Amino acid sequence: ILKESVLQAKCLRYLEGLGLYGRKIISANRAGTQDVVACLEGRFVGFEFKSSTGKQSELQKWNEQEIIRNGGHYFIIREFKDFREKVSLFLENPTKKEDCF
Repeated sequence: ILKESVLQAKCLRYLEGLGLYGRKIISANRAGTQDVVACLEGRFVGFEFKSSTGKQSELQKWNEQEIIRNGGHYFIIREFKDFREKVSLFLENPTKKEDCF
């Protein structure tokens, strides 16, 4: 079982290796902000990394709902295979650029 910080780094390297955009949020102006943001095939995705026993705070739950309410995607990641599977969903179902306008 990987520490959250090690898992985050591995997942960011995975995105980079695929040529995708992903950034670790180190400091945010609001508590409860997700750990990593990504733009996958034109879609905003927030990733929150948790250990096998880790739980979301109430602020993290609120941020999750706000992201989803605004058309984004949000996932809690506990293992690398989960992350890889979520990223694959976006790569297998790309958004047509003309659908965005």
